[in-house]
Amino acid sequence: MSSGSLDSMSSTSGKEDSQLISGTNGNGASPELGAAPSQSKYPKGVFFIVSNEFCERFSYYGMRAILVLYLIDWLDFDRDSATAIYHFFIVLCYFSPTLGAILADGFIGKYKTILYVSIMYAVGNVLMALTAFPPPFWLGPMISLVLIGLGTGGIKPCVAAFGGDQFSSDQGKQLEQFFSIFYFAINLGSLFSMILTPLIRSNVFCFNSSCFPLAFGLPAMLMIVALGLFAGGRQLYKMYPPTGNVIGQMCSAMSHAAVKKFKDKSDDKRDHWLDYADDKFETKFLDEVKSVMKVMVLFIPLPVFWALFDQQGSRWILQAREMDCNIFGWQMPPDLMQAFNPILIIGLIPFFEGVVYPLLDKCKIPNRPLQRMVFGMLLAAVSFYMAAALQVATDREFDTQPAFHHSDVRIINSSPCDVELSTPWVNGSLSYDDGTDKFRVDSGSHMIGIDASGTCSGMTFPSTPTEVTLRGSKSHIILLTESKGALDVMNAICLGFYTPIVILILRPPRYVLSLKYKGVVKTYEEQTIIAKNGGIFTMVLQPNPTKNDSLLFSMYVSIPSNQISILWQLPQYLVITCGEILFSISGLSFAYSQAPASMKSVLQASWLLTVAVGNVLDILIAGTHFIQNQATEFFVFATLMAVMTVIFGVMAYYYKYVTFEREYELAEGEDQADLVGNMEQHPEAPNKETPEA
Repeated sequence: MSSGSLDSMSSTSGKEDSQLISGTNGNGASPELGAAPSQSKYPKGVFFIVSNEFCERFSYYGMRAILVLYLIDWLDFDRDSATAIYHFFIVLCYFSPTLGAILADGFIGKYKTILYVSIMYAVGNVLMALTAFPPPFWLGPMISLVLIGLGTGGIKPCVAAFGGDQFSSDQGKQLEQFFSIFYFAINLGSLFSMILTPLIRSNVFCFNSSCFPLAFGLPAMLMIVALGLFAGGRQLYKMYPPTGNVIGQMCSAMSHAAVKKFKDKSDDKRDHWLDYADDKFETKFLDEVKSVMKVMVLFIPLPVFWALFDQQGSRWILQAREMDCNIFGWQMPPDLMQAFNPILIIGLIPFFEGVVYPLLDKCKIPNRPLQRMVFGMLLAAVSFYMAAALQVATDREFDTQPAFHHSDVRIINSSPCDVELSTPWVNGSLSYDDGTDKFRVDSGSHMIGIDASGTCSGMTFPSTPTEVTLRGSKSHIILLTESKGALDVMNAICLGFYTPIVILILRPPRYVLSLKYKGVVKTYEEQTIIAKNGGIFTMVLQPNPTKNDSLLFSMYVSIPSNQISILWQLPQYLVITCGEILFSISGLSFAYSQAPASMKSVLQASWLLTVAVGNVLDILIAGTHFIQNQATEFFVFATLMAVMTVIFGVMAYYYKYVTFEREYELAEGEDQADLVGNMEQHPEAPNKETPEA
């Protein structure tokens, strides 16, 4: 993006340029952009742009909120593979903005970039909804994710900048109002979708126990509406030709300087290796590239923060799924927990701006942007130590899988009489419609003796003990049943570690049982089943000996449901949200103040690339199955974040701030676009995109 401003640069260790992305100069006043009162009408085209952004953000976050559970529940990916795919999608979302900026600034302009890329984006959303219909197959959703990732990233650096282009040079006040409305639309659309989409997924049943086609269909519909709204305002838009590819020029200067330095054999050494490009590029431009590179070096430790932060949509959802989601009788969808991040953001940003920062200033405690970022990174590490501790507590509630030479076994008596058991692991009476505890025994062959306890008449019992074979690392249910007047010992139910022959994912409160018998469907029994997360139950249906055409229904607990409430995740959400406010907003403020006007788009792209690189780290760890235990993985991420915090703290200590003194030479459609184009923040939670005030 171009700029009409002339920047002079001086190194200083004093107070940094405090102009924030909200367009204020650090003292509550607007910059020179809005000094003169406006004589122009408010551009009508911005209403189409704002409406487009609301729908697009709803579409993106709505799809993303349920993505991990869709990959696991519908496409049958394992936890690690689903996590890797989720983070690969985020890599696309935050790598493609660089491509979008190059396309818009260097080739076809912002309007055409938004329009053409949005068409691809909408096709991806529609395909995602259509491929969620049965039968499940992975190829269609993978193509959809690529299209959506390239689409949302491709328009990311363009939409806000295009909105800024609609204002003339004397509309600084209206431009600030547009920013407020624009980011409110982002926050509103994102927050609504992060609440509504998980609720639709978990409460509407069209296939099995969920309705992913509808859950993805709503975001797809909103994206189509977004595209229609944007195209509908075409006659009202101001459009400017491409202003030049700054990112490409910077890369060209760096490559030219590197090649020339490598080939240069003379004694004429330069103060900086970039100076070798002064035969092709202006000295002022090279100085600006040097200032940007100083900031980019500081960005090196930052991807680890995003590696932790973006796991709210993957590992933290899976952790929530292992917990008790019952809240006062309501089963909370585990993917709904993500909504607490934007909700907390809404409340905490004013608290930090109005209470925390002024209090630190009053107490003369340093809290410049880099120092805030250090504390934000530290809080991210703390949140993952908390997640690790919670995972340890959750894992204690789960039974461990039997070793290769062991088996788990329990006996259920569904025969119409009490029996006496004689087994290597339990002896005694077992009543009708009752079961033993679960025992962990040696695998192999075992003999089970069964005799009448005096409650049976006319029942034939085995005259000799019955041999059963228990497989290693498996869980078995031995079912005692009546068959043609004789007791039958069924050892056919062998679970591949608590995986029943038929899996039913149940949600409360009531289910009507229907059985098809000799071609006739008849309702035999109505039962209320309270299903809680983590519980695995064995359900036995058997004839009622006292009532014809009736069944008895019995449920036996194989694994108790989880007892640790999902609300125990709230503290770690609170801590990482505080870390996000300190890190993300302060980081963008710092990057904005430390870049010359012509280079702000470069630093914006670099900032977004740190998000992509952080998610690559998630892919490497989750996709390679490097760490088997989830609590250990959380601990490793937390420790890595702590180490990076120390490194970044040292780098920040020695960094010298740069002050740019601006003389605004406004050219309509240039400075405004540059300002807006660098406002967009990392939008993991909607309100991260709220500018620091």
